[in-house]
Amino acid sequence: MKAFGFNAEWEAILDIFFAAFGGEKITSIDDTTREWLIRKIQEGRAAGLGPEQIARAMVLDKDVPLRRARVISRTETVAAANFGGITAARKTGLQMIKRWVNARDKRVREAHKDQAQGGVGGEMVPLEEPFSNGLMHPGDPKGEASQVIQCRCIASMRPVRDAQGLPVRA
Repeated sequence: MKAFGFNAEWEAILDIFFAAFGGEKITSIDDTTREWLIRKIQEGRAAGLGPEQIARAMVLDKDVPLRRARVISRTETVAAANFGGITAARKTGLQMIKRWVNARDKRVREAHKDQAQGGVGGEMVPLEEPFSNGLMHPGDPKGEASQVIQCRCIASMRPVRDAQGLPVRA
């Protein structure tokens, strides 16, 4: 199994994400460099590389500073994976609830800490509704840079269940 992809359908969903939203939050670069960075991420993903390995490949290929390459690789891969999860949940034909899951460490940004700490962590909402921070999922490309750059959170999905415990159809 690849570190970042699972099957052809998943890979196609991620390709859609990168084509539509890839690199939108990367600043101070031209379109050619943005396209190169997204291509490196896609190539790395296709080769089964994780975000750190993709970042190191960027450094070797074009002498991108490792710190910046890590930021770009993490931001783009987390956003794509969460987009893919939401897309896959939609394809189930079930009513779904999504939950914001943070990394549960000292580096979690204030806005993403657990709800008890004033953040969005642990919040559950219907699949097609935004979380209280306005994002549809961690890494949402429509979100502010302060909410998505280097975010390590994930959205987990589960079906809504009826009184008998059976999944509810959409």
